[in-house]
Parts: sequence; C-alpha cells; structure tokens
Amino acid sequence: MLRKAKRIIVLSGRDKKIINRYYGIPPDKIENIGPALMPELHAFQKEMFSPPRKVAFLGSMKRLENRDGLQWFVKYILPECPKLEITIIGETTPESVIEHSQLKYLGYIDDIEAIILEQDLMIAPLFSQAGIKIKVIESLLLKVPVLGSINAYSGLPRPKGKWCSNNPEDWIEILNGEDNFWFDGI
Repeated sequence: MLRKAKRIIVLSGRDKKIINRYYGIPPDKIENIGPALMPELHAFQKEMFSPPRKVAFLGSMKRLENRDGLQWFVKYILPECPKLEITIIGETTPESVIEHSQLKYLGYIDDIEAIILEQDLMIAPLFSQAGIKIKVIESLLLKVPVLGSINAYSGLPRPKGKWCSNNPEDWIEILNGEDNFWFDGI
C-alpha cells in the first residue's frame, strides 16, 4: 500500500529512513511533519546541584515497551541508586506491575502536566525504535529534563552529555550526582 501512496507523512526523520530503507519508497514521497508539530520545543538548560529527589516515569504499564524499559531500569540502574524512588504515572493492571520497593505507582492521572512539573527529571528507558516518544516531548515542552535511552530521543535533538544513552553507567552517574541538562530545541 505504501508504494501506491502519492505522499506518506511521518513524525520523525528516523521513520522516514525506515520507510525508505525497508519499503523502497523514494525520500521525495515521504514528508516528515514532526518538527512542524513541535514549534514550541525550545532550548533550555537546568542546573542539577545534587542527586535528583523527584524522578518519574510516564507510560501505561499495559504497553510492553514501557514494561520492558522499566524492567531494564530496575535491573541495571536501581541497584546502584538505593536512595532513589521512582514514581510511575500511567495505567496499570495487577499483572503489569513490576514489584520493587523503589517504585511507587500513581496510576492514571488526569493532570499529567502538574505531576511532570513537580519532578526534578523524568526517565525514559525506551528501546522501541519507531516513532516519536510523546512522553519525552511533553516533559521537554514543560522544561523538565529527560534522562532517556537513544530510542527515547528518536526523531528529536539529543541533549548534551550523557542524558541520552543506553549505557547504565551513564544513567547511574546522572542519578547519583550532578550533571546539568542542556537541550538545544528544534
């Protein structure tokens, strides 16, 4: 069906490359509208003087990619950050909850913006490759730093330093210490 389309609209440069590579669609038939949808995503910096105290993860635990990312975080990061408590914002079911003493579940929240604004930073350990991660955009629009995996920033400019990494040591360093957040915007 993609080959029959006159024009294909995607939300990220990465998606454009995927459609071109896997389906052989010429790049001139694929339009990336992602940047046009996010004109308010401006550069900002936040100084982090001490280890963050308020850290949250936004995402429905019913979604496999969110559970997988959080399980990675619990396995590789939390053992090295014993004082850290992570607030999980989003739908859960009894079978989707990851039991851990450092995880606190809020469930579904109507006013996500208010909760995000209370955080020192958000985490986005996401390893699914397609699309733009709306949870990352929401946090950045509110000028709340996001410590994310490489795929969390798919289709977006990456922050400077170790804030965009799949390396657990980088995450541990940021969560246990001081590292300023700098995002260049779109």
